[in-house]
Amino acid sequence: MKGRLGIVLFLIFLAGCGDSASVRTVKAGKLAHCSQQTVEQAVNRLFISPKWTSCPGPGWEAAEEVLVQVTGKIRAQGQEMPAQLHFIIDESNGNIDVLAFELSGVRQQNAMSFFAKACE
Repeated sequence: MKGRLGIVLFLIFLAGCGDSASVRTVKAGKLAHCSQQTVEQAVNRLFISPKWTSCPGPGWEAAEEVLVQVTGKIRAQGQEMPAQLHFIIDESNGNIDVLAFELSGVRQQNAMSFFAKACE
C-alpha cells in the first residue's frame, strides 16, 4: 500500500498540478488539533520556503477530493532535508486532513504528529 500511494502521488504531480482555490482553502484552513493558527502559518513554522500545489485526486473515494502538496526543506537532525506534506481536502464540505509526510523521499509513519509540532 505504501508504495502504491507514493507512485500515485508522484504520477499526479508529474501530470502537472498548480496553484488553485484548493491551495488557498487549505492555507486559510484550520485543523481541529491546531485551531489557534492557519495551516499556512503552521507550515511556515516547519518548512523553509514552502511551495504549494494541488490537483484533483483521481481514484480517491469521492470526486470532490483534491490533493494539496507542500514541498520544501525542513531542518531535521541538524541539517536541511527535502520534505513533502500532503493534505486532502473534501471540497463538498471543506474538511481538510493531513494525508502523508515524506522526509528525504521516505514516507513517515505519523504525518499528523509531525504537523502537530508546528502547533505547540
